[in-house]
Amino acid sequence: MKRQLTSILLAAGMLALTGCMALETPASSEPSAGVKSGPAEEGELGEYHVKILEAETGLKDYDGNPVIGVQFAFTNNSSEAAAFDLVLYATAYQDGVELDPAILEEMSEAYQNASRNIKPGKTLTCETYYVMTGEDCDVEVEVTELLPLDDSKVTRTFAVEAQT
Repeated sequence: MKRQLTSILLAAGMLALTGCMALETPASSEPSAGVKSGPAEEGELGEYHVKILEAETGLKDYDGNPVIGVQFAFTNNSSEAAAFDLVLYATAYQDGVELDPAILEEMSEAYQNASRNIKPGKTLTCETYYVMTGEDCDVEVEVTELLPLDDSKVTRTFAVEAQT
């Protein structure tokens, strides 16, 4: 009961901070960056399974900064309904420095999925977006439990290349 209350309070705070995030469709006239990556990385995090699927670049935030969108497959193996962003924490890094969440113009369906509860045994694809510090430096993504009981994490590195 105490763990559930703590989780709910932390999740409510995170939702308040990230509630305005969305996705902007990239302009076709601007050069976009490419992402090269190998097979998806996946693993168990507590009662949940996460698979880091792919990343999308060429997106821009409100200030024109480059953005990377990262897609996840989230499976709820617990006994209760759960949402990706209420039980797991995804972080992205460039050059070892944490990237800020991106604020964009329009929300994608997959972005909205991160806040949707799913029943036990179900899987849902969701996305998160981060402001990159450059378009020619790898982005490392880590996913952990929101309230980790151990050092378990799922990581994947995306090789970002500027395209002309």
